[in-house]
Amino acid sequence: MKNILFLINNLAGGGAENVLTTLVNNLDNEYDITVQTIYNEGIYRNYLKKSICYKTIIKNPTKNKIRIVNRLIKYLPARFLHNIFIKENYDIEIGFLEGMSCKVISGCDTNIKKIGWIHTDLSRTVSFFYNKKAEKKCYDNLSDIVCVSDDAKLAFIKEVSSKNEPLVIHNPIDKQKILNKSEENNKCEINKTCFTICSVGRLVKLKGFDRLIEATGKLIKQGYEINVWILGKGELENELKHQVDKLGLNDYIFFLGFAENPYSIMKLCDLYICASIFEGYSISVSEAIVMGLPVISTDCAGMGEILGNGNYGMIVNNSIEGIYSGLKNILDDKILLLDMKKKSQERSNYFDLMNTLSSVKKLLD
Repeated sequence: MKNILFLINNLAGGGAENVLTTLVNNLDNEYDITVQTIYNEGIYRNYLKKSICYKTIIKNPTKNKIRIVNRLIKYLPARFLHNIFIKENYDIEIGFLEGMSCKVISGCDTNIKKIGWIHTDLSRTVSFFYNKKAEKKCYDNLSDIVCVSDDAKLAFIKEVSSKNEPLVIHNPIDKQKILNKSEENNKCEINKTCFTICSVGRLVKLKGFDRLIEATGKLIKQGYEINVWILGKGELENELKHQVDKLGLNDYIFFLGFAENPYSIMKLCDLYICASIFEGYSISVSEAIVMGLPVISTDCAGMGEILGNGNYGMIVNNSIEGIYSGLKNILDDKILLLDMKKKSQERSNYFDLMNTLSSVKKLLD
């Protein structure tokens, strides 16, 4: 049985962490798996199967510790970092997030299979590396690169120009698990009273929640009866709540925090929206489709693949105006909403966990 290490920054409530948990929990019967985090934080640690070994590097992370360690990983040689962080021997080592995790793994002995996983559009993100040469060196030292969408692959080729030709493996979506959990009793403290829009994600700049608030606020001011439920936690929570308060939208836009089971809440909603500035391959949009929810998304990486180039959901201009116009079109056209719901239900069969696992196993074996 192959001994495999998955290294990731943390197991907080983000898409990559969710993907990692789904992946290793479905591979553990065929491989000896270790999940190691740089920082010991995150709700998804509790979701790992007991058969999976968990390790961490920084056991009690504080803001100062994180700032210092981030800088050390950014500037110190990869071989040195690997020697001090990775203590065991593995057949395969995987940096499961672009940047820090990939750099540490790139310092592994050349005889070991080293894989880097890219979850985002690198052309839209601030590079972790201190210059392009360092970034290229990191990814050139890996055996394989996996990108989660065709768009993410094209951005990687453009930005890094690595000697490695990336593979594309879509994020695993456990359809049956999502549907089962959607039937559980929800813990939503707010009752649905009108047309309800849902959005899930970390409350950070790249997710575009400020744009969603601005666009829906405009619709509410025009007399549309809508509520917006935002599920997630993050560094911009207070800032976003202040924005809602300033616009007088406290009776319409609600922050529900991080939900261990978001599906039972999403099921209550009439529409799912992704307002992201950029993505790699959105887990939350995929999960909404699996549940048969009509979906609107901004035009960012992976959406063409998930939504069949707009045939199974609405892809709008990546702007406040795009979000506003898309929502207005749906609110004004009930037939369009019903058609989108039907298309979403059709698309749910696109997400096949076994196909993704088969691609991953082929790479590992």
